[in-house]
Amino acid sequence: MNRRPTIGRRIFGATTFLIAILSPALMNAQIDRTKPPGSAAAPEVRLGAHETFLLANGMRVIVVENHKQPLVSVQVKFDIEPVMQGDKAGYIDLVGELLVSGTSQRTKEEIDEAVDQLGADLSGASDGIYASCLKKNFNALFALVQEVALDATFPDDEFEKARKRTLSSIQSRKDDPDAIAELVGRVLTFNKGYPYGEVATEKTVNAIQSKHLQAYYHRFFQPTNGYIVFVGDITEQEARQLAEKSFGNWKGATIATSMDADGQEVVEGLGVVRRPKKSPGAYKVRRVVIVDRPGAPQSVVRAQFPLDLKPNDPMALAGQVMNTILGGGVFNARLMQNLREDKGYTYGAYSSLESDRYCGNFNAGASVRTGVTDSALIEMIFELENMRLGKVKTDELDLAKSFMAGSFARSLEDPRTVARFALNTYLNQLPEDHYSTYLKRLDTISAAGVLAAAERFLLPDNAMLVVGVTRMCWATNWSR
Repeated sequence: MNRRPTIGRRIFGATTFLIAILSPALMNAQIDRTKPPGSAAAPEVRLGAHETFLLANGMRVIVVENHKQPLVSVQVKFDIEPVMQGDKAGYIDLVGELLVSGTSQRTKEEIDEAVDQLGADLSGASDGIYASCLKKNFNALFALVQEVALDATFPDDEFEKARKRTLSSIQSRKDDPDAIAELVGRVLTFNKGYPYGEVATEKTVNAIQSKHLQAYYHRFFQPTNGYIVFVGDITEQEARQLAEKSFGNWKGATIATSMDADGQEVVEGLGVVRRPKKSPGAYKVRRVVIVDRPGAPQSVVRAQFPLDLKPNDPMALAGQVMNTILGGGVFNARLMQNLREDKGYTYGAYSSLESDRYCGNFNAGASVRTGVTDSALIEMIFELENMRLGKVKTDELDLAKSFMAGSFARSLEDPRTVARFALNTYLNQLPEDHYSTYLKRLDTISAAGVLAAAERFLLPDNAMLVVGVTRMCWATNWSR
């Protein structure tokens, strides 16, 4: 038979029930919800550990251990300054495409077969090689990496195939409005007298010979400017043994060089290596370039200019916050809200602020309905000017900083990020604590700092405006 609860139990149960009901109300009564909570102090960044050492030949080795999965990757990178390609524009890209296309020991097919058997990835770039595979196969893969890095031959048959692919790509870009805007903008931003402004054409690609690739490879793939970066299930000792065995005694290729009457380096098989004497600067006046696209349903509009902005610039971080507010990735960015949400001109409008050791740049752009091309460009210029002159709101500043902090935190989940940070520290001459203090420095960026960055890095009066549009639809009314 069930017993009825006593009076004491009934009182205790009722009291507990009332406390459960009233507790939220009591808690709410103690919180002033009209005031936003104060921001917490920026958390301390604990980057994953990395080891680094130098080989006898000057190559720097970076090791980031991560034993969660039996995978290892390696990057062999050469720090190469930009040089002019001139009438052979496009050959440096071909170096990267053909780097893993043959050695004195193996053909491309044999290299591909070896990579497949190892279940690995192997790819080349104009400044080095990247490879990855399971731990158990890594020693064999690294031997292949060494072979390619030190003994690439750029065989003529593979060179001709790559040339044909490049020529086909040049033909196809004529029908791609974004590609056209990109090329025209790049040439006009950096100019043809600077490496970043050079464009491969049918004429320049047809002037390239495989000997040009070989000469560039032998001249610039040298141990004194080389890095080897290991990431994954590998210890510092294992990496050291592999690096010293495969690259420690490498002296680099010997290639004949001389100086011409103008003091420029002449490389056998390549010719004069022209280095830019100075980086391009922004135009003194705003310029508009129209790329005629008959019958185009959409227009591509861009505002861009070169910048003196190096990765170790003290204002670089404030510049990134400024760009995030303007159009650097968040949906609430000013360009997106104006051109998409308010005006309905486009699906997306973005901007980028790129730092670079040699020459940085700014770019803002969108693809818009042809009928509103001039209006969209006017609004874009307005936002650049307003960013320099207007007030930075607390909510947009906080959103930009939160977005950047979140992106940074997520990037740390990948061990390759730690390796990239370490490599960037050496390449860009960054302070040793550059990344470990990132969040603290980000937290200190104020509205005044953002406006100072905008005044320095945004140059709407000196911008190159590139417009891909049907000429008959282009208006010249610049009033807003």
